[in-house]
Amino acid sequence: MLRDPRRQNFSIFDKIVLIGRSGDTAARIIVCAFNTLLMGSAGKNLLNAGSAGRDTIGGGTGFDTVSFAARTSNVSVNLTTGTEANSLSTFTGIEAALGSGFDDNLIGDGDANWLGGGAGDDVILGGAGDDTINGGAGDDDLDGGTGTDFVSYVTAAAGIVVNLASGQATGAGNDTLAGFEGVIGSGFSDLLTGGAGNNVLNVGFAGQDTVFGGSGFDTVSFALRTSAVSASLASGQETTSGSSLNDVEAIVGTLFGDSLTGNGSANFLSGLLGNDAIQARGGSDTVNGGGGDDDLDGGTGFDFASFAGAMGGVVANLGTQSATGWGNDTLVGFDALIGSAFDDVLTGDAADNTLNGGGGADTLTGAGGADNFRFTAGDANGDSVTDFSGTGGDGDRLTFAGYGVGATFTNVGGDQWQVANAGLTIVDVITVVGTVGAGDFAFA
Repeated sequence: MLRDPRRQNFSIFDKIVLIGRSGDTAARIIVCAFNTLLMGSAGKNLLNAGSAGRDTIGGGTGFDTVSFAARTSNVSVNLTTGTEANSLSTFTGIEAALGSGFDDNLIGDGDANWLGGGAGDDVILGGAGDDTINGGAGDDDLDGGTGTDFVSYVTAAAGIVVNLASGQATGAGNDTLAGFEGVIGSGFSDLLTGGAGNNVLNVGFAGQDTVFGGSGFDTVSFALRTSAVSASLASGQETTSGSSLNDVEAIVGTLFGDSLTGNGSANFLSGLLGNDAIQARGGSDTVNGGGGDDDLDGGTGFDFASFAGAMGGVVANLGTQSATGWGNDTLVGFDALIGSAFDDVLTGDAADNTLNGGGGADTLTGAGGADNFRFTAGDANGDSVTDFSGTGGDGDRLTFAGYGVGATFTNVGGDQWQVANAGLTIVDVITVVGTVGAGDFAFA
C-alpha cells in the first residue's frame, strides 16, 4: 500500500511512486535517498534517482532522461540492459543518461541517445543510433559508436580544441575521441578540426572560432548562435565573430537574418529561420533558405533550391523566380527544385530543369526544356506531371530512385502509371499527362 510521503517516516527499504501528469510536456522529478519507483509522464521527463537507493525507473513514451547527478559515488549505466550496476537500479523507456560527479561508465543503446558524464574521468560509449555525448569535466574516453554521433562541449567553461582526425580534445580535460562525425563547440573561442569523413562542426553559442573541415564534405553550423551571422566560404570568414572557416563546403546559419555566401565548389547553404540573403556562386549548389522571406541566388552551375524541412506545402516557380509557403522567397539562378514532405506545386522554366516533389501529393510542371522529374520510393504516390514531353530519351525524363532491382513502371489506364518494387511492398501511382515512351524513364 502506498503511503503519503508527507506523513510518513521512510526507511531505506520503502518505495515511493511519483507519476508525472499525462498532460505534461515535461516533468522534473526529484527523489530522496531511498529505494524508489519512478514513472514518467507522456512528455519529456527528467527522472532524478537521488543520492542513493536501488531504484526502478520507467521513462514513459517521450524522450526521457535518468539522472544520477546527486549520487555520492560513481555509476555504471547501461541503456541497452536497462541497469545501473553499482546500485542495482533498473529502468525502461530511457533515452538519455546523466552520470555523477565521479568516474562513470555510461553505455547507450540502439536508439538516439544523449549521454552526459558530469565531472570525473568518464568512459562513455554511444552504441548504435545517432547519439550526442558530453563528457563534462575530466579526462574522458568517449566513443560515439555507429550512427551519426556528436561530441558536445556546450557546457565547457573555456574554449576547447577538438580534432576528430587525431581523436583528441583538450580544454575540458584531456579527452580521447572515437566514432564521432560531429562536434558541438563551447560558448568561447574554439579550434575545431574534422576527420576524413563528412563532418558537422557546430561552433557553439559564441566565440571567435577557427574551423578546419579536413577531407570530406564538411559543414560549419552556426545554429546555436544568438544573433545573425555573415559567413562566406569564398573568403573563409564569418565577419560578425571574426571566425575562420577552412576546408568547409557547407554552411548552416542561425534563427536570424543571415548572409551566407558559397564559393566555386559544390556547396550546401541553409539559412534556417530569419530573412536570409544567400549567394551560392559557382558549382552545383543546393540552397535551403528555411523559414522567412529569403533572397536566394544559385549563381552559376546547375543549382537546386530546396524546401526540404518546410512545415507545409510550397509553391515554387523558376519562371517567376518566386516561392511561397515557407515565407516569400526570391529565386534567382536556379535550375532545379526540391519540395517538402507535403503537397507542393513546383514549376520550372524554359531551360532544362530537375523537379523533385519529395513527400506529399505534388504537382510538377516542367514549363519547357528537357526536364527531369524525379521520384523516390514511398514518396511518389499521388504525384502529377502536367506537361510531360517524351521523345524516346531526348526530351523529358522520369527518374525513379529507391525501388530496387526488378522494379516496374506500368500504365494502369489513361494518364495513370504504377511504380512498384519487385515484391510489390512499395506501390506508387502517379499521373503523367503526355506521351511516355520506352526510353523516357529510368530507375536509379
